[in-house]
Amino acid sequence: MKRKVMKIGPATLVISLPSTWVKKLKIEKGDELEVIEYEKGLQITTKKEHSPEKKFIAISKYNPIIMRTLGILYKVGYNEIKIPYDENKKLYKAYGKKEYNEIDFIRRAVESYSGMDIKEIKKDNDGSYVMITERAHLLPEEFKNTINQAFLHLCFISEEIYEALSKNNRNIQEKIDLTDNLINQTTNFCQKILNKHGYEQFWKTTFVYLIVVGIEQLGDKYRELYEFYTNQNFKVSNEVLVFHAKINSAVSEFYALFKKFDIKKLSNLGTSLKNLSEEYEKLLEKCSKKELNILFYLNNIKEQTYDLLEPLMAFYHEDLA
Repeated sequence: MKRKVMKIGPATLVISLPSTWVKKLKIEKGDELEVIEYEKGLQITTKKEHSPEKKFIAISKYNPIIMRTLGILYKVGYNEIKIPYDENKKLYKAYGKKEYNEIDFIRRAVESYSGMDIKEIKKDNDGSYVMITERAHLLPEEFKNTINQAFLHLCFISEEIYEALSKNNRNIQEKIDLTDNLINQTTNFCQKILNKHGYEQFWKTTFVYLIVVGIEQLGDKYRELYEFYTNQNFKVSNEVLVFHAKINSAVSEFYALFKKFDIKKLSNLGTSLKNLSEEYEKLLEKCSKKELNILFYLNNIKEQTYDLLEPLMAFYHEDLA
């Protein structure tokens, strides 16, 4: 899109705003717009939000990805979602090998959506339905605090699982599930803010979005690790526990870098993760068969942490020298 520069008075240069953008966000005379200056460009933003308001979705079509489907609609920014459901239909076994009805999946999904509630469960001419609505407006100012909470929950789940494996404790699944749900709540909320408003420096939105998704995925891997462990009957060796502790340290160091970027610490973390790859290969040769899956999960966490270094550096690219 191109705009011609016009001159008003002796020194004022102006350009017109795109009409489609103005109509979409209902920009009016007298509204304040935020203008950020870059070397070769300007970023113009408004605090007014634009998102689809209402959605009707027949959830039965989306088994076995019902929760993911509802999650996408939440993150995109719908304010109201009407969901017809089948009261008697049993879904595939999941979440602790239990059978769930469709409404159970809807309830579980809503539990991880901050700011959204089940408004009503009713019947109409088409059958039973659940109405989910947004109870409060998103505040972009809450993003930084919320992503910090997500990181803290991630560090907590990593430490709790390490301690459980160290003490051969298979009785904290409820705590792990609760913490994983807190990670989902905070990261879902962050994704919704980014989709509706963008990051405060808009061109960084993609990079920070990738980091938020990475936090959620790391939390899932930790939860899956502990779920596997609870269904086994062996004690984890000291060598694997040491590897586990080093992986946890790498995750904590990544969080520290996100809060305060430092090139030397970035290089040190990259070196540590590369060294852990070599250590992983050696452990594969001498660990017991029962421990292989534990190692696979830990290595996956290590690889995902390494992959997150790229969006982290892009996010802080001005500091690279």
